Formats: sequence, C-alpha cells, structure tokens
Amino acid sequence: MAGIVNDYLIYPVLDLIKAGVKDAMSNVKDAEDGIDFFNGIPSVELIRDHPNDSSKTFLTQVIQTYENGYVMSVRLLYGDDSSPYHKWRLSGVISSLMNEEGELVLQHELVLLYGERNEVKFADVTCLYGPDDWEDEGEDMIDEETDY
Repeated sequence: MAGIVNDYLIYPVLDLIKAGVKDAMSNVKDAEDGIDFFNGIPSVELIRDHPNDSSKTFLTQVIQTYENGYVMSVRLLYGDDSSPYHKWRLSGVISSLMNEEGELVLQHELVLLYGERNEVKFADVTCLYGPDDWEDEGEDMIDEETDY
C-alpha cells in the first residue's frame, strides 16, 4: 500500500527531518554557539497506538532522545478525508523538538499531497512554533515585569 510507513522506512524520514531542523536552527543563537541538538546516537522509541489498528501494525510516533537531553518527537498522521480507500495512507507528519527541560523549541507540520496514481506530488511544510515565537514570548515577559 502506498504511504504506509514501515519500521525500516522511518529512519530515512527521520534523517530528512533532522537535516531540516538543523537548517531551520542555523539562525538561532544557541546553534551559532556550537550546541548540537542531535549530539550522539539517540535512543529510539517506536510507538504504535492508532485507535483503529487493533493489530498495532502501523507506526504512529517515533521519539528520539539524545545524549544532551534534547528530544525529537515525530507523530505520523494517517488518513484522507476525501477517500475512504485511503484511511491508512500517510497524510502528514508533525515533528517537535524539545530541550532538556521539556520545553518546545521547534515544531513543524508536513502535509503530503498525493497525485492520481497515489504518488507523493508535494509536501507542504508549515512552522507551527519556532524562533519567531520565542521573540514574542520574550517581549511578553518584559512587558509583564516592567512597572509603569
């Protein structure tokens, strides 16, 4: 079946996400100071908890924990509302990077768009949380602490 993610296929996907995160984080101060978010070989947990998959065949989440405490969580989304025949087709991925304190650092959503022959035609990537959000949080914190 097209779009079903098997265990052996998830690792190249994770490598692509890791490269994308490194690229996105290249402008961040911590990255310039030499912090490697993906230091060492990660501990990998594969999760199969889709409520409609009683045999627990489909991979739904991958959690990678790195030696420095950073965690990359990749949630796989299945289904296609436009067709009942594609309920097990991979429709998207949400990747989240958390620091050693469990705070969200970066989050992206990747939506896969398929062609007529069920081949991936396009992947739409949206930043759900990133450096722009950190700046907004910092401004809020400054405003709250200032006495007028």
